[in-house]
Amino acid sequence: MMTMETCMNLPLVSHEIPHSLAKEELAGKYNINDFLFVLLHRYIDDKEYRNIVDTSKQFKILDNSCFELGEALSNDLIVRYVGEINPDVFVLPDVLGNYEETLDRSKKFLFDYPHLEKKAMAVIQGNTHEEFIKCYQDFDSYELAMMGIPFCFNWASHATPEEHADERVKLLKVLEPYINHNRKHHLLGTWDIKEFAHYKNYKWVYSVDTSNPIAAGIEGDSYPISHKPKIKFDQFVDYPLTDCNINVIIENVKTFREVVKR
Repeated sequence: MMTMETCMNLPLVSHEIPHSLAKEELAGKYNINDFLFVLLHRYIDDKEYRNIVDTSKQFKILDNSCFELGEALSNDLIVRYVGEINPDVFVLPDVLGNYEETLDRSKKFLFDYPHLEKKAMAVIQGNTHEEFIKCYQDFDSYELAMMGIPFCFNWASHATPEEHADERVKLLKVLEPYINHNRKHHLLGTWDIKEFAHYKNYKWVYSVDTSNPIAAGIEGDSYPISHKPKIKFDQFVDYPLTDCNINVIIENVKTFREVVKR
């Protein structure tokens, strides 16, 4: 049987896009996303977003909204909406930059809901490379669907976007000897798309999500850019797109794929 990954070059890509563009993609006008990366807080609070998610037949990864809200939503909410949405994969609760709290929250979730283990993505966290390695090794003992690697690091909080992106390049080099090549890995977000040019030989990178090319297009910027767009998904989800916006977005998405895809 032909699977999604055999039909497309890896890694698979998903972008958070405004409602108007998402509806046009559902109607077949655009082909922007290989899969749907679902933000749980938006699904809960936004009826239009919820309808788009429920209508889509794409492969779905349900995020815990940790990056958008500063902390993951509660275990009760995650379990409830895993049941309602029935995503292919969902993200376990994590805490930005905190190795111990991420392990505590994720392991408690897996202890309380062991039947969801094979559907879960653990996101590794830490404040040093050593903590990231320990976090990875701890989670690797579970039968998880995927492993997630974030793009924000406490030690680079004052870095430029390019410097911050380079920190994940360095982290992945450090992690590579410990990587389980039989497991799928997801890269969450990006500061600068140039980082993906370093990952061509990382066959274990299965998927990527970022709003970067969309946000840049809404701000009127065509790739290549040397800054991280300021506008966030929650700010542009209802943005009324012009033809100019759409043209720049589509070109940015095309450029992003050329950099990312193997």
